[in-house]
Amino acid sequence: MRGIIESYKKFFEGKMAQYGNEFGFREYFFYIVGIMGSIIFVGYVSKLNIRYMIYLGLLSLLIIPVLIVSIVNQRNEQKRFEMVASYLTSSLPIFVRNPKILYTLEEVSDLIEYRIQDVVFKAIDYIKTNITDVNAEETALAMIEKEFPNSRITATHKLMLSIEAKNSKDYEAPCLILYDDVENWINRVYEYQKDLKNRRTKLIMLTIMTIFMNCMFIWIYNTNEAFSGFENYPIYQISTFIFLLSMLVVLTLAISKLHGAWIVNDSNINDIRKAEAAYNDLKIKRKPIRKGDIIISIILLIMFGFCAIYLRNAPFSIMCLFGIILVLSATATRKANNIRRVGKAMSLEFPAWLRTVSINLKNMTVMNAIDETKQFASSILREEIDKFEVEEYADPISIRPYVNFLKEYDLPDVTSSMKVLYSIQNLGAMDVQTQISGLITRTQRLLEKSEKIRNEDNLNGIELLGFIPMGLFTAQTLVSLFLMMQVMMTALTTATNI
Repeated sequence: MRGIIESYKKFFEGKMAQYGNEFGFREYFFYIVGIMGSIIFVGYVSKLNIRYMIYLGLLSLLIIPVLIVSIVNQRNEQKRFEMVASYLTSSLPIFVRNPKILYTLEEVSDLIEYRIQDVVFKAIDYIKTNITDVNAEETALAMIEKEFPNSRITATHKLMLSIEAKNSKDYEAPCLILYDDVENWINRVYEYQKDLKNRRTKLIMLTIMTIFMNCMFIWIYNTNEAFSGFENYPIYQISTFIFLLSMLVVLTLAISKLHGAWIVNDSNINDIRKAEAAYNDLKIKRKPIRKGDIIISIILLIMFGFCAIYLRNAPFSIMCLFGIILVLSATATRKANNIRRVGKAMSLEFPAWLRTVSINLKNMTVMNAIDETKQFASSILREEIDKFEVEEYADPISIRPYVNFLKEYDLPDVTSSMKVLYSIQNLGAMDVQTQISGLITRTQRLLEKSEKIRNEDNLNGIELLGFIPMGLFTAQTLVSLFLMMQVMMTALTTATNI
């Protein structure tokens, strides 16, 4: 609902031109007329009477702004990705040439455009005008991160700040590792955008073909005198109205959901908060059964006894008993669900964390590289790193601390990667470079895997939309066939009586 309201506001206020796409009612007038004309034509072919045609037209006017805003959002998200890709691929080579943040921003500002250029200009202006701010560069870069909440922009900025603060001399290798990661990410996104476009096209074509098949079905049978008149039944008018409106909603959802906004804005605050709540439950070892669960179970148990003994109402008694079973099942599986939620959050965050560790290994020992990442990690991962460090310092020779890292969440990729870090910690200088190269390759594989999981999560339920058009078409066809049989039987009865 909130997204729909935002769509209306953007549509009527025209607040979507910041990425070079002109937007407004006037620009899309003929687009709106075309959609409305198509809807009216389909309604006419489907033999909707004037009342339902008006209903369909009015509801379409409510849906069309959402549809148009969704189309513009797709173009904007593509622009946002292109801006982020251009910024990242330009910033890192410039910074390698001269490792100064202000110099990098000034140089890159001429190579980018649209909204990100405006934000970079503001960042440059802040650094130049706020001389007294000792963290001026960090504050300025945070402006860009706020406008474009992308993990690779954040990683690039953190690396630049670290190199400039430490006046590091050996900075080329970490920058090249991150640049290679950015290039791989861009290539994966292009492939994923192709996949999104194919899914969107298939779903739109399926919806259009379903509407076309329904129109052909109605037209063919309406021309047969034996079936003519079935469209006058109220049930046909209602079912056809619902069918056409549902097709328009499916079309809107297909366009509005398959936009890829999560590709650039790749941090989900809500999922992080849920994972943190689940982690806190596990950390304090909260008892599986809560007071609320006990109270609900007691209430349901009293209702069950009252219905079974006094009212002798078997269906309601069974419902109460079923409710008790559900509550007890939920409490019994709460710990497992919390472990699963935290484990999934860690499986998504770990590859990005491992990337940072890999970058740090060019200039640091394994333990220093891990400790340095705490400032970039989530609260959950930060606490797990603290536990790892305590265990490692207590037993610096054993592999046990590395194997135990996030062990309770059953993440094989994490365990195998930590074993590689242990090997690097205990190998000679010649073997370390080989192991680091292997670790970087492993990191890219894990990043690709985590991005695929995140992408599929964001598309969860969208695939089911493909079953809706055919399901609705089948239901509409059955209604029409039933009414045709009714018309034919009425005609036969009348002929027999004559």
